[in-house]
Amino acid sequence: MLCWAAKWLDQEDVMFSSIMGGRKKMLQRIHKLLDEADAVVHYNGSRFDIPTLNKEFLEAGMSPPSPYAQIDLLKTARQQFRFPSNKLDYVGRALGLGQKVSHEGFELWIKCMNKDKDAWNRMPSYACQNVLLLEKVYKLFLPWIKNHPNRGVDRKST
Repeated sequence: MLCWAAKWLDQEDVMFSSIMGGRKKMLQRIHKLLDEADAVVHYNGSRFDIPTLNKEFLEAGMSPPSPYAQIDLLKTARQQFRFPSNKLDYVGRALGLGQKVSHEGFELWIKCMNKDKDAWNRMPSYACQNVLLLEKVYKLFLPWIKNHPNRGVDRKST
């Protein structure tokens, strides 16, 4: 795990943290956010992001964050719609909501792992744009999400 980006629903600021500021600090920040969240919105996070974070927490000797509901928009895309591709970038473009930041693919992560400064300068904009696009897709998908947690409680969601 190299970095993460997140935001609270309907809040302007997107948070970003990476191993460049220290792995432990990066993990503590995302753990705190998850611990405060009632629900977490993600795209394929049920199969990738959350298990990856849990592994990182375990290896760092951290306890699990407080329970939270997971809203995986990839599951909604697959269950409710028949897009030619279910990738977030494709769905965002198809719905006129925007797109992900273009980059060279997995090579960007390799460059970051090799401490390439140019790659690290590009990574925050890539990660933060993903979060902004995800929020737009979430709002459009909202009436289609099965078993969505009750939004009547006045607490934050990421």
